[in-house]
Amino acid sequence: MYIMKKIFFLSLLLLSDILLTSCIMTNNKPETTFQTQEQTVQSENPNDEESALIEWVNQGHNIIAYYYCRDYPNGNPDPEYPSYLPQTGIKVSSDNFIFKTEYEQYKSDTDIIVCSLEKTDGSAIYYYYYLIPYVETLENGEWKRLVHAPYILGTGSGWPLGGSAGYSTVNLEIDVSEVFPSMSAGKYRAVAFVGDECTPLYAEFEVVD
Repeated sequence: MYIMKKIFFLSLLLLSDILLTSCIMTNNKPETTFQTQEQTVQSENPNDEESALIEWVNQGHNIIAYYYCRDYPNGNPDPEYPSYLPQTGIKVSSDNFIFKTEYEQYKSDTDIIVCSLEKTDGSAIYYYYYLIPYVETLENGEWKRLVHAPYILGTGSGWPLGGSAGYSTVNLEIDVSEVFPSMSAGKYRAVAFVGDECTPLYAEFEVVD
C-alpha cells in the first residue's frame, strides 16, 4: 500500500512538472513574437525619407526612435528648463562656458564623438545642462537639425535628462549610430543647452570619408 501511494505521488509530481514546463513555454511564445513584431516597422505608401527611416530602424535601432523621428521630422525639439529647479538669473554665453568637440575632424566610421562643456566664470554656481547634445549639419549655407535619439532618449531611461556643472568640465557624447539621417561626409556642429533659458552653445566639426 505504501509503495502504491509513493508511486501515485511521484506520478502527480511528474505531471505537475510537465504542465508547468508547458505553461512556461506557452507564455514565452507570444512575448517572443511580440518583441519580433516590435522590432520591425512597416508603413503603407512611405515617402523616400520615411523609407530611409524605416530601413534605419529595422537595422537594429530602438523601435521608439522610429516614432520619435517620425514625430519630429525637423530634428530634436529644443529642451525646456525643468520647472522644479531654481533659476540662477545668469545669462549663459561663450564668456562663461566653452563648448567644443574633442577633435575638429572625424572619420565617417567614428562611433562616439565626445564634447566637453567647461564652465569658465570661476564661480561656484551650478548651471543646468541637457545631457544629450544635438546635432546639426550645414546644407546650402544653412544649419539643419538632425535627430539624435540615443538609448536614453528613445526609452525614457534616466530622466530627467539634465545635470549641474559647478567647477567641473563635463563630457557629452554623440552616438553617431543613433543620428538620423546618418552622418556622411560634411560639416556639422554639436549643440549643448545650458542655463535657465536652455541657451544653445555650438561646437563645429567635420566628418570625412
